[in-house]
Amino acid sequence: MKPAKLLTAAALLSTLSILTFSTSAQNTPAPAASAGPCMARYTGPGKNPPARWDDIFWENDKIAHRIYGPAVSRPAPDGEGLVSSGIDVWVKNVRTPFMDKQLMSGKQHDFHGEGQDCYDTGKTRGCGGLGIWDDASKKLINSRNWAECYILKNGPDVASFRVHYDNWDIGNGRIVDETRTFSLPAGSNLTRLVSTINSNKPEDILVGIGITKRRNGVKNQANGVYEGEGSWIQDKEKGLMIYWEPEQKPNGTTGIAVVVDPASIVKFVNDSPDENLVIVKVTPGKPWVYYTGACWSKGLDFHTDKEWETYVRGFKAEFDATK
Repeated sequence: MKPAKLLTAAALLSTLSILTFSTSAQNTPAPAASAGPCMARYTGPGKNPPARWDDIFWENDKIAHRIYGPAVSRPAPDGEGLVSSGIDVWVKNVRTPFMDKQLMSGKQHDFHGEGQDCYDTGKTRGCGGLGIWDDASKKLINSRNWAECYILKNGPDVASFRVHYDNWDIGNGRIVDETRTFSLPAGSNLTRLVSTINSNKPEDILVGIGITKRRNGVKNQANGVYEGEGSWIQDKEKGLMIYWEPEQKPNGTTGIAVVVDPASIVKFVNDSPDENLVIVKVTPGKPWVYYTGACWSKGLDFHTDKEWETYVRGFKAEFDATK
């Protein structure tokens, strides 16, 4: 089921800017640090010093994110027992990269003047993670943490990397795996994702892309308490799902958005207690595109739900996976 390696040895030698990490290749020297607003890097073993298990960070002048690798999924003390292919958000109010400094502070959930890790992802889809939707059981079937990663561009103008999610069983004798490329250019709040889902059966697959819900009165990991209900927009005609979370006092409000090709949408699913989903139809083996991103009310650009909605509605998406 697992596809051929994304980079052959010859391709790797001829493409010195590409860094490969996997469970068997974690001692490759890291690429030169970005001199611009964009960066993409692996934080775990093989990184000197290893800042955190094996997250992948990516960041630009607007927003910052991470996803989780195999090490963090191991039980303590070798990991945190976090099995999640969700997408995390780190909010910021500076134009320069801040994630490394935030980690080095030893208190990543606190605010130190430049940004904060105050978005709870856990095992949910977070900010636009995906899973396979089983319409019969009304259940989202998710992969484990990424198994391999390839840093493609560590700035300065684009943060880009590729990950592979190993085989997972989605029921009825069907097995899938996924390869996904993430690209975040300078000046954008939205990351472009190009996904290819392979399967042992040729029929189209329903994919659920999710945004985590917040509940009034709940305390999060950064000691913020959500107040209110927030606001949702789900626009099938435009292919948009936009969430302005309840205010997380004293940490402000996070805005989240997912943008998909309207022609691929099957429906929206809102009855999950943890997340709202947009369900899209995908052909196995065929690359497809969606976007996901975030903003912060205490950041430099968007301070209200209307400002965030205006930005997302005006965003120019490119759904041609070859571009």
